[in-house]
Amino acid sequence: MITIDKQLRRYFIAITVVAILVIFLLSNFGMFVFFKNYVQETNLKKDQKILFYIEDLLSTNITTMPGLMQFIRGEAVEVKIYNTEGQLIFDSTSQGMHGGMGMGSGGMGKGHGRMGPGMGMNQNNLQNRAQDSSLELVFRSYPLEIEGQSLGRVEIGRQKSLLAAPEDKSFAYTMNIVYLIALILALIVSVIISKYVTKKFLKPLHQVKDNILSIKRTDTKIQPVNTTTLEIQQLAQATKDLAENIKEQEQLRKRLTSDIAHELRTPLATLQSHLEAMVDGVWEPTPARLSFCNDEVIRLTGLIKDLNELSILESDEVKLQKKQVILSEMLKNLLDNYLLIFSEKDIQLTTDFQQDVTILGDEDRLRQVMVNILSNAYKYTPEKGNVTVELFTKDKWTIIEIRDTGKGIPKEDLAHIFERFYRGDLSRSRESGGSGIGLTIAKALVEAHQGILSIESEVNKGTIVKVQLPRE
Repeated sequence: MITIDKQLRRYFIAITVVAILVIFLLSNFGMFVFFKNYVQETNLKKDQKILFYIEDLLSTNITTMPGLMQFIRGEAVEVKIYNTEGQLIFDSTSQGMHGGMGMGSGGMGKGHGRMGPGMGMNQNNLQNRAQDSSLELVFRSYPLEIEGQSLGRVEIGRQKSLLAAPEDKSFAYTMNIVYLIALILALIVSVIISKYVTKKFLKPLHQVKDNILSIKRTDTKIQPVNTTTLEIQQLAQATKDLAENIKEQEQLRKRLTSDIAHELRTPLATLQSHLEAMVDGVWEPTPARLSFCNDEVIRLTGLIKDLNELSILESDEVKLQKKQVILSEMLKNLLDNYLLIFSEKDIQLTTDFQQDVTILGDEDRLRQVMVNILSNAYKYTPEKGNVTVELFTKDKWTIIEIRDTGKGIPKEDLAHIFERFYRGDLSRSRESGGSGIGLTIAKALVEAHQGILSIESEVNKGTIVKVQLPRE
């Protein structure tokens, strides 16, 4: 494994090298393409200048051109002149002319003399030409015409390489040296900057790492992370939320352990005291006392059954026996059985059902959900209170709402209302009875139907339980 700072340093250096190489390649490419076009256009203009010079000399109708060789040397080119018959009559690389260059009635005629004064080449010039002859030349041919009359053609040769001149080669070499120096300086700067950037970038990451390690050590005290980077700030916040969640879950776990111990200890202690009293002869085993012991056993059995069912639901092993269920009829039949129970506390039970509401679900499981919710409404609604059950459809949902005018649930308890064995001080006190996992089972059953179970409540005003089930 490699550390982030080394990786970032490598990335900085790689990006720097690539950038310099791209600049180097683009510069050389531009020099080759654009400079080549510039040189070609310039050479074409210079060729036209030479051609005009030759035509001007020929138009004077003289047999010698004293300034031609001097002019050609100034342009650093080779010139060859051919007559209309294709015969070479002038070559700037030779010592003299191959023929005359006068303009007669038949065009450009042949002569017999050599180049006159000013037209010859000294020994040094000949040596320079011999040295330059090793360079590859590119010739361009131009028609030679005077007053519309064709006299032959002129071929002008120039060096093929754009950097043939020593000055050009020196310039290219210097530019490459500059690029190399720039690369070295850029590498040095990139290393320095990468150290600064990685240090600033990694400092908050190390803080986040220390916070995670503290969570691993069950120390949920989180140190603040100072950063202006959004992603690191989000990571730090997620770590903080995780620590708070773990702390909260740890508190709930301890509370769950305490609640389970209490739920089991109370009936067992009662059973033990009653049975010991009857075994020691302190109490007679009357039917009433035996019935009480049986009730405690049933309570324990029910608690264990609920825990086992919840375990199955949370492991996604529950198998729903789905069929078409007419909710309006199922709720009506269920509430008819609760009328007598609610009347014992003089609680008014009101219903408002949309007719012929049908869903695909497990009727027994849906009935179990409603029994749990209605049982809680009965427990926590005072005498002469009201409980209202509504059934209606909205968009893609079938909704069952159960409203009561009970004690209500504090906001701090609402977040934990579906946790097993959780009991708030007001709404879920142990004196009200129950195993403490009824709503947990109800929520799991609703979610098994791809539905949503939610609760809204306000202390001393009542609670609204909403069951949302998909229509299809």
